[in-house]
This record gives sequence, C-alpha cells and structure tokens, in this order.
Amino acid sequence: MVSRLTELDQLQAEEWPFHAGDLAHGESTDLDDSGWPLVKERSVAGQEAVWFRRWIEVPQSHHGYDLTGARIWFAFHADANGPMPEIIYFSGRRVALGDDLEPIILFDRAKPGDMVPVAVKLLHTVDKKTFGGSELKIRIPSGARLSSGRRAFLPSSGSRRRTAAGTAWNEACLQLDLASRFGSARRTALALME
Repeated sequence: MVSRLTELDQLQAEEWPFHAGDLAHGESTDLDDSGWPLVKERSVAGQEAVWFRRWIEVPQSHHGYDLTGARIWFAFHADANGPMPEIIYFSGRRVALGDDLEPIILFDRAKPGDMVPVAVKLLHTVDKKTFGGSELKIRIPSGARLSSGRRAFLPSSGSRRRTAAGTAWNEACLQLDLASRFGSARRTALALME
C-alpha cells in the first residue's frame, strides 16, 4: 500500500547510458552517447571514474495528474563502501559536487514536454561502485488538475499527511480520489493521512 502511495510523488528514470572510465567533458550536451550500454539499478562498475547520462522529460500526466507547474527534484544513488564523490550536471552545467548529495531541483515549474539532459560523473573510489538508481520526486501544486479536467485537491506540503491549512472539503476530495485509485487499500491510506 505504501509503495502505491509513494508512486504518486515519484517519476521513473530506470535505465541510464553508462561509460566506464574518465572522459573529457562527459557532461557536454553535444556528446554522442548512443553507443553507450544501458545499465539499471544494482549494476556494478569498477573503481575508476564513470559517467551516467540520460534525458529526463516531464510526461503529459502522472497517475492522472497534470504536471504543469509541478516542482521535480532529482537524486542519484550509488554506493562504494566508502565516500562516493559525484558531480551532477543539468544541461551541461555543474549543479552539484560532493558526497551523499541532497535532491536537486530539476524542474521548478514543470511543463509537460520539458526535457533536460542529465549527466552524473562518479569519481575514483576505493571499492567497486554499485548503481542504486535515480529518483525523481514530484510536488504537484495544490489545485492542480487531473488529466480528466477535474481539480485535484492535494495537501500543498507535498506530504500525504493532513496539513493545518487543509479544509474538510479538500480532505474529503483527497480521500475520494485515493479511494478511487487504490480501492480496498483506502482504509490504510486514510490512516496514513492522520
């Protein structure tokens, strides 16, 4: 049940083109990575520097919700039994450098069809690297529209918990929306909101 609720605020970016070894300007938007092999979560790489690249596009909708105006954060996960220095680039520009990075805003006010090339360089490590996947967290603005045109009433905090500013009407609409999407799991969803 919790995983089904979590799906409401996450997008998938599962496969990544991958290059083992250092590469000059692997962040360049002009670089042709079409020959790079695709890797998925739990793929293992050596100790040398490696590159991951892919385009991320805002879909027209996500589980029935229009993503226009949504804020979308990007996080990249990898492990190497020790420090994992990484550099993250959006559209060829470095946006983060360090270990154990916080999620970074990829789209501040998303529009369906918006695309950004993302490159991640993992630097040399003392042990083999394991790709832990990437995560795209979404905060759909309150008052967003469902793809059907109905208004969505989501807590503006981005959480599934009740907010102080929430009204009884918004709570009822959210409960009905969750119940229609998750059927018999409705009681669990409502308990999580309290």
